[in-house]
Amino acid sequence: MIIKKAKKVEKKNKLLLAIRFSCYLFVISFALLVLDNKLFVKNNYERFSERVSSIFIGKHEHAVTNMQQLSSFIAGAFRGTFSNYSPEKVNLSLQHSKILKTYNDSINGLPREYVGGNFEIISSDQPRTYKAKLRSKGDRALHWEDVNSMSFRVDLKGEDRFLGLEEFSIQKPIIRNYIWEFLIAEIANQQNLLTLKMQPIQFYVNGDNRGIYILEEVPSKISIERQQRKDGPIFGMDEDISSGIDSKLDPYEFKRWERIPMYIYAKELLYSEFSKVRLGKNFSDEVFDFDEWSKYFALMDVFGSFHGALPKSVKFYYNPVLGKFQPLLFDAHKGAGRFNQFSMVDFLLEDDPRRCEYLCEHKAFYIGFLQNKAFLEKYIFYLKKFSSEQFIRDIFNSYEEELQHINDKFYSNFSPADAIFQRSFLPYFFNFSLILDRAIFLKNKISLLEDMQPTINEQSLNTDRSNDKYKIKLNRDIKVVELNNYNLQGNRWEINEPTVVIFTGDTVLKGISRSQQLIISGPAMFVQLEGAITIDDVHFKSLEVFNIENRNWSSVLNIIDSKVIIGNVVISDNKGEDSVNLISSKFDIGRIEIYGSSSDAFDSDFSDGSINQLICKNIGNDCIDVSESNINVNKILVEETLDKAVSAGENSNLLIEDIVIKNTSIGLVSKDGSNLRVNNVDFFNTELDVAAFRKKPNYESPSITIGQSSFSVQPYGLVTEDSATYLPNEFKIEILTSNEIENLMYGAVYGKATEK
Repeated sequence: MIIKKAKKVEKKNKLLLAIRFSCYLFVISFALLVLDNKLFVKNNYERFSERVSSIFIGKHEHAVTNMQQLSSFIAGAFRGTFSNYSPEKVNLSLQHSKILKTYNDSINGLPREYVGGNFEIISSDQPRTYKAKLRSKGDRALHWEDVNSMSFRVDLKGEDRFLGLEEFSIQKPIIRNYIWEFLIAEIANQQNLLTLKMQPIQFYVNGDNRGIYILEEVPSKISIERQQRKDGPIFGMDEDISSGIDSKLDPYEFKRWERIPMYIYAKELLYSEFSKVRLGKNFSDEVFDFDEWSKYFALMDVFGSFHGALPKSVKFYYNPVLGKFQPLLFDAHKGAGRFNQFSMVDFLLEDDPRRCEYLCEHKAFYIGFLQNKAFLEKYIFYLKKFSSEQFIRDIFNSYEEELQHINDKFYSNFSPADAIFQRSFLPYFFNFSLILDRAIFLKNKISLLEDMQPTINEQSLNTDRSNDKYKIKLNRDIKVVELNNYNLQGNRWEINEPTVVIFTGDTVLKGISRSQQLIISGPAMFVQLEGAITIDDVHFKSLEVFNIENRNWSSVLNIIDSKVIIGNVVISDNKGEDSVNLISSKFDIGRIEIYGSSSDAFDSDFSDGSINQLICKNIGNDCIDVSESNINVNKILVEETLDKAVSAGENSNLLIEDIVIKNTSIGLVSKDGSNLRVNNVDFFNTELDVAAFRKKPNYESPSITIGQSSFSVQPYGLVTEDSATYLPNEFKIEILTSNEIENLMYGAVYGKATEK
């Protein structure tokens, strides 16, 4: 009897829902018929239409506004209701009194204090509970319009991570205008711009279903490293003071950075640039990565998402390899403002730009970029590219393939349109034609700008290179030499005083032959920035790594964003951290021998390539250390290495055909989502032969595969239970946790602590 009664209640609820939805559609249909067909007398129609539009639509184009859109909305809602797509189910578990406290903090404008609770995955296939602290978030009333729809900031405690994230926000999809934020971030990411991870979730609070919410990453070191860049400080604006460049900088992860010289330098540099721009000068291309900023602003222009161009909305990441600030997309919020007839180039084309809305008060910020000739040329290039028919088709294809199923789920929940400061009565609708209209509009603007550009170049535009002093900051008297398209073939280059040599363009360093090598020696550090470098029959001897406060250059030979060809190279007896560091480069290496390196011998970050033969002898830390790289190696010989022969980390794929490891503390290590495969290995006098674990909890478990092996004593390994290990039967393997393995390494029992 109880079961029958429950079924009757369920049927009754479904019937009520169907009746309610039918009434909702009837009211919407009637309103749209009024707007479409002018059922009222002509004289009163425009005034009536404006009032209805204000109430129902919220004076923007992101709601269902006609019967054709309503038809598309219903079709999408139908697909979303019956699709197999089901967002992850998560639950926040905390005392009701704590919920009320965080809610009252928001509505009363009080400091938002964290409270303790649990963050739970309640999906049936992987239930898990994380300890967390959380608070309310958001500066619009939509974030906390009532206690049952409020937004949260969640910070997981300890080593726990969800989706590889430690800190994130949870908020209604309306806060970022539904699928628009996903689409803009997807296209920005395809253009190699920094973005944040977002994911729909089915959100519960103490078991009460709140519906579809969006989980959004908070900017951090994890955000940067996941996108294959080196850790550097990230700055936002303190919005309690101002949303513009006259505000106080608000750094992320401040406690981690506050005493580090690079952070202090970057903060002072950004303040200096903002002060200069407020006085009518331009940003420097030695401080801002103009290629990325021009690309970023062009995308905001194509989407008409100028909220994302506000100084408070875009975050400023200091890239420690390039020594320049790059943009990180944080809050595009398409629909916040009406910019149908506005483009950022209007700041150049008009003395008093029309329809720039809230961007007007930040004009100095945009002019600081646009009046720089180097920036403007790139900006026009990307405007043309992003408004082209092919690119618009690519945007639509990305929506259909990656995001439409999520948008249909929004439709199936009959989500109200975002009227910025309140919910619209009419449902939200994704109108792709807005992008098509922007593309046509921008093509006309580009033509106008190009017609006027000779005059603009003569009267307004300039390239400010007064900040060359900011390029690198040394803590001692060291000479800096810049060489473009440098070509040297000979037998000796001796450097007598401390020098940083920076190569740009195409660099060639060659000896006469293998028996008559080019010997480069002395207290020098070499950096190849972009372009290409070819090195053959060269011996780098007794070089030195210098401490550069505003750069993360860690080797005597640093190769950055370059194409690399190495024939035969020897590196010996250098002073400092590493011998070779390849960053974001493509390489083809024949033979490289490294002797007497103080720390790592060969270090690869975000790079791909092949090595025929690598020889490491008398190495202070690792022979080969790779991160976010894809590398094939034919042969490796490792002797007298104090830490690891091979360290594959951070989602790397490393294939080694043959390796001999002698008198080395640790043999083969795979960690943090890496895939290490060795077809043949010979172990001679190693303390720990194999290890596989997670050092960074935001990565997945690693794998390690060994085909054949020979050894003097039975090989021994430490692996975690969740690591994928395929080892010969002769191996003695002990299963431990990642923390237990890490606590035995880095000089505790095995290996040596890394020298920095």
